[in-house]
Amino acid sequence: CGPCKMFGPIFEEAAAENPDCTFAKVDTEANQDLAGALGIMSIPTLMIFRDGIQLFAQPGALPKSALDDLLTQVRALDMDEIRAQIADLASTVDGFVTLSCSGPAPTGLSFTGSRSFQKIWTITGCPSVTLPLMAVDGMPVGLQVMGFEDRDSDLIAVARWIDGVAKA
Repeated sequence: CGPCKMFGPIFEEAAAENPDCTFAKVDTEANQDLAGALGIMSIPTLMIFRDGIQLFAQPGALPKSALDDLLTQVRALDMDEIRAQIADLASTVDGFVTLSCSGPAPTGLSFTGSRSFQKIWTITGCPSVTLPLMAVDGMPVGLQVMGFEDRDSDLIAVARWIDGVAKA
């Protein structure tokens, strides 16, 4: 694509200038499950992870100066503080809820969920459960409930509560 071709040289230059970072490109056509799991809806999409935590995701090309500034900001982050913020959030909620897929299932399939929606939670070590809640035009529609690492019982409690409310 045009934006990819424009951003490619910037990406390559930044990779060469930052050997302490891992720069990777993903062929979203060949790796649709990964693209879905990461929520990539358009290309190019720039994502930055540090210590296994996604810190940035934005579709579109960036100018070199903006990418350099972003890398400087990410390097300056106190990852212990980031982990503490995540732990603080985890202490105030039991889980998160999202749709189990990005849209209706193609005609002829008996499910709407995609394993790719589960993979991001597997990668981060967080448990998730998909609940089929209703049918629309004969196709199941579900919600995905995500929890926090080592708090599976909280996740199950939230999923049971949602299931009970949906069936009431």
